[in-house]
Amino acid sequence: MNNENQINKYVLIGIIVLNFILESTLFQGMKIFGVSPNITLVLVIVITTTYGLKKGLVVAVLGGMLLDSFFGLCLGVNLFALVCTALIINYIGEPLFTGNRLNIVYLTSMSVFVFDLVSYFFMTVLGRGVGFYLISKNLPIEIIYNSLFSIVIYKIFNWHIERGKIEL
Repeated sequence: MNNENQINKYVLIGIIVLNFILESTLFQGMKIFGVSPNITLVLVIVITTTYGLKKGLVVAVLGGMLLDSFFGLCLGVNLFALVCTALIINYIGEPLFTGNRLNIVYLTSMSVFVFDLVSYFFMTVLGRGVGFYLISKNLPIEIIYNSLFSIVIYKIFNWHIERGKIEL
């Protein structure tokens, strides 16, 4: 994880808002077998690995609040699942992550699984659970779909960092 990279807080908030707009409009129409990409999760992964835990938690909290407020069945489930994912990415991903694009796929695969597991657990505890069969049936599609997006988004962030467009 490269904590020496900086990102302006206004740019970070702009990314979160843009993501929410795109996720609630454009990406809803990009469903494959009923699964749309979870770009908020992908942003949490990429920003945590690129800019560190603090920035990743900002994306997780703000993105989770937006998702829960507009799309969630229960308030706080997406927020908690995204925060858990950022923490796990920070602690498990740090020794693993070397900037290799394949590692971002591994981290995304693990994160999709953790996010779905935490969401399933809390939805079940809160009495709004969906069958585990439904989650496990869609899991391979979610992993592949989000991994493809994570490669693209990670590449965009790295390109901007190399060009100095996101650094302070």
